[in-house]
Amino acid sequence: MHRSHARAAVVAAATSLALTAGACTATTGPDEPDRAAVADGARGSGSSGGSQPAPPTGQMRRDRAEPGRPNVLMITLDDAAPGDLRFMPKVRRLLGEAGTTLTNAIDSTPLCAPSRATLLTGQYPHNHGTLAITGEHGGVTSFDDRDTLPVWLRDAGYDTLFVGKYLNGYGEESDPTAVPPGWTDWRAGVDPSTYYYRGLQLNINGQLHPFIGQYSTSVLADQADQVLGAPQRTERPWYLWLNYVAPHHGKPTDEDDPNPRPHDGEPGVTTPSPDERYRDRYRSLPLPDKPNMFAGGTGQAWDEAGRGMLRESYQQRGEALRSVDDAVAGHVRLLKQRGMWQRTIVILASDNGFATGEHNHFGKNRHWREETTVPTVLSGPGIPSGVRSRTLVSQADLVASIVDAAGASAGHPLDGIPVWDLLGPGETAVRTIPIEAWPVFDGGRRPNFTGVRSGDRWTYVRLRSGEELLFDHTTDPYELTNLAGVAEERAVLRTLRAASRRLHRCAGATCQEPAPTME
Repeated sequence: MHRSHARAAVVAAATSLALTAGACTATTGPDEPDRAAVADGARGSGSSGGSQPAPPTGQMRRDRAEPGRPNVLMITLDDAAPGDLRFMPKVRRLLGEAGTTLTNAIDSTPLCAPSRATLLTGQYPHNHGTLAITGEHGGVTSFDDRDTLPVWLRDAGYDTLFVGKYLNGYGEESDPTAVPPGWTDWRAGVDPSTYYYRGLQLNINGQLHPFIGQYSTSVLADQADQVLGAPQRTERPWYLWLNYVAPHHGKPTDEDDPNPRPHDGEPGVTTPSPDERYRDRYRSLPLPDKPNMFAGGTGQAWDEAGRGMLRESYQQRGEALRSVDDAVAGHVRLLKQRGMWQRTIVILASDNGFATGEHNHFGKNRHWREETTVPTVLSGPGIPSGVRSRTLVSQADLVASIVDAAGASAGHPLDGIPVWDLLGPGETAVRTIPIEAWPVFDGGRRPNFTGVRSGDRWTYVRLRSGEELLFDHTTDPYELTNLAGVAEERAVLRTLRAASRRLHRCAGATCQEPAPTME
């Protein structure tokens, strides 16, 4: 399908009549996740009991829909690793089997504020300028919120709704009652309470509301259901950006949790705070058994005690995600009950990836695949069902896709492209997308690394030190062998080095180049 027909396909599917009467209702299913999927890494589309049969692979979802442009529900997780869909069996069933799972979706900058600014602007961080989480080039104070996706969608006739985490420092380094431009309904976490799993405070349309003692995932789910349940939701199209905090670390912590600060020669390891329902659900779950666990890299060495702390963090991250999984199932159920499901595009993704021991690293903001790849599932009218796509997709592409589906006009050139025509079965568009990162706490505009991901095969990186890295994912999916010094790959190195230099300076259409032809 030609790109110019992408929006037509999505809107046509959103306005098509029913082929069968009604849609199946969401089932809560067994509370327990697919244990086999957890054990083997859950390739992302596993099913648990009680689900309805999935449509044939590649079949568009074309059930009952009301005329008009599609609604969009974008659900953003915080610090979810690419394999963390293993902890979300309901998401895999309700969204994955009904839609497309992107196995090669990336965050161009693996850090929360830059990634979220990209999701607001459709620009890579070197263009929107939010590079860190604090300081002149970081967090909410660095971000120009006047020309963003909600502004464009509202101008196009959409209701624009926000729930959850915004940019770092919101309400702490800025007015806690301020509502950014473009939002019809605003319910944002006020820092630092955003990371208090039982002490969240929300700015609800200019008024502060504390939710002391209530589990934050449940609070955000309830707020989302309130805005989705409003009478006007069925009267005109809407866009809801729903931002859960899990599995990001936060308070409170238990006495036996890992110490978040380095101590007695041991590293600091952070954890989220699972709800009581899922506490200790995964206490026997080991860390993933992958070749790059504790292998080389730029992190530190981990002794047995340190690995035990990593294991506990990994377990609690999974437990925290189970509550989000329940919440998403509830949102799907509500959309079906209100007759909005068949005309709603759902995008579930993380702001960035995360490492829990891969390459000896705990955290984010490095170039490794675990940190630059984000779990992503798309579902909705015109989106192929039951498909796993390897096409390289960036967060800037998601914004371009929403603008395209809504028939809106962006206020500036977008760095991404709509992905609707890249998702069919057998479709694997070969593209090259920049990756780049700066110091977490504002260190100026000199990056820690720049590079590219090219197709589903290559990663090229140039570190601040000048060292170059080249990985071939077809033969080395765990990035253990640097090919930058291998004579046989010299032509590939030159080609991707040149592409990286171009894309680190790109803007708009110049960011949208296909993968270069290797010499």
